[in-house]
Amino acid sequence: MIQTKCIFAPAEHYDGTRVLIISHQAIAKSNTLEQQITQGMYDIHCADLAPPQLVDAFVNEKINFLQYEQCKQQCIEYLRKTVTIRETLRRIAQYALTNNVTFLCTNMRPMKCYRFIFAQECTHYEPNVYHIAR
Repeated sequence: MIQTKCIFAPAEHYDGTRVLIISHQAIAKSNTLEQQITQGMYDIHCADLAPPQLVDAFVNEKINFLQYEQCKQQCIEYLRKTVTIRETLRRIAQYALTNNVTFLCTNMRPMKCYRFIFAQECTHYEPNVYHIAR
């Protein structure tokens, strides 16, 4: 199972492996994030998965509803064209067939967040992976 949630939401036993998908650039741009996000809040930091310009737009909520669909498509294209990212998502999807995985970022709204796109993209590689948005 793959789920998505805000990194500031309490960790729960069913989270499984907690994967932070915020880029180092996005964290560095924010004085508060660097102090708020600690290593104990996640298991793996996949900082290089998302395109930094799109992550910045999502993290800072600089996009409106109409722009979301365009950003979503750009994100999917980026995820699919980069071999190492495709392979990473495929491996996460395979792992999620038998283990819980939680994608984390700072956005409180899962349906308007790039972590939701990542989770959906994992189902592209493993259609039997169950995806829950929180």
